[in-house]
Amino acid sequence: MTYNKSEIMKHAWRKARALGSAIASAMGGVRALFAQMLKQAWANAKAARPVKLTREQAAYRLMLHDNKTYWNSADYHCRDELALAARGA
Repeated sequence: MTYNKSEIMKHAWRKARALGSAIASAMGGVRALFAQMLKQAWANAKAARPVKLTREQAAYRLMLHDNKTYWNSADYHCRDELALAARGA
């Protein structure tokens, strides 16, 4: 399973800023609060397990994935997982 690290960081930073402005703490307090929010965001992301795809859903996502024009390194891993799910392995 891959994680969207930038979204996790953005979410943790938004929560830390909201709480930090609410309590009007010093900069060190905001850093500690951000560290705690980041830890919590990672735990939430890891706790969320993906729903198992049906063969039809996997085949459809594989078709959409194969039509992409630009691939990064995670796309190859994702394509392999979708191909396995589409074959029903």
